[in-house]
Amino acid sequence: MKRLVYFFPLILLILSSCIGTDFVDEPLGPVPVRLDLSDNSIVLLEGENQQLSAKVIASDESEMDIAVSWNSRDAAIASIDESGLATAVAVGQVWIDVTTQTLADSVLVTVSADPQALASIEILGGQSELTIDDSLQLDVVMRNANGDVLSGKEVSWESSNPTVGAINQDGLVRALADGTTEITARAEGLKSLPYSLTVNAPGTDSVILMGTFTGVNGYNVQGTATLVRAETSELKLGSDFRTANGPGLYVYLSPNSNNVTGGVSLGLLQNTTGEQTYAIPTNVNLEGLENVIIYCQPFRVPFGVANLE
Repeated sequence: MKRLVYFFPLILLILSSCIGTDFVDEPLGPVPVRLDLSDNSIVLLEGENQQLSAKVIASDESEMDIAVSWNSRDAAIASIDESGLATAVAVGQVWIDVTTQTLADSVLVTVSADPQALASIEILGGQSELTIDDSLQLDVVMRNANGDVLSGKEVSWESSNPTVGAINQDGLVRALADGTTEITARAEGLKSLPYSLTVNAPGTDSVILMGTFTGVNGYNVQGTATLVRAETSELKLGSDFRTANGPGLYVYLSPNSNNVTGGVSLGLLQNTTGEQTYAIPTNVNLEGLENVIIYCQPFRVPFGVANLE
């Protein structure tokens, strides 16, 4: 019984690590931020198999020793075992998902019965960003299972968000509004990997939203946050910014004021005081991300929030 008595306070100490103002601890190290896949898409003939792999990459770009799980969305087309070995079962296309506790990605698997038949469609565009009223002509390269280029196939196009980027059936995209969209090409029942496009408003730097930090969960966070739109967007913390210290503090844009669910990480907090700037990835749709959160990532505790208005 004495062991339990001594062990219980230790558990409380660990769980309360991010529950005290100005708590300081040694850095807990990098955190997983993305999956690097061996393949984004593969083509297999019926009965063939191929080994897939995925690396977990940390915030410092190192590879982490974290197990991944594999799952086929339709094992009747292609199955996959726990090691990542994909096996073609029947003609068709299926997504193979790879996940960890915090990350997810997918591989598009096409199964063909005829090595001469259409097996892959690749969209060619040359750029991923447009300004409103710009246009971009897309094209495709189509190949069979042997990798030979095919021609004379009828292609149809679609946009996942036509209010942002509309596309006609000749593959011409027109940028209409701020945001992101994914373009897909289809032919003979097969589809391409999505082609991502970001549409930005024209003009020079302009302040979009501003907010003032308040501390939460007993932490002291203060100062201003400003969202600025230029050719690329960025978040600026003012010279008056300061926050309580803690392990693994990150800056998030979030649709919520009390958690980062559905939000976007802008990376590690650069400094606990003073002016600092964070680039926002070009594929991020800022719509609805109205809160800046200083977040203790290892223990999932918000330190402070600024509501952008």
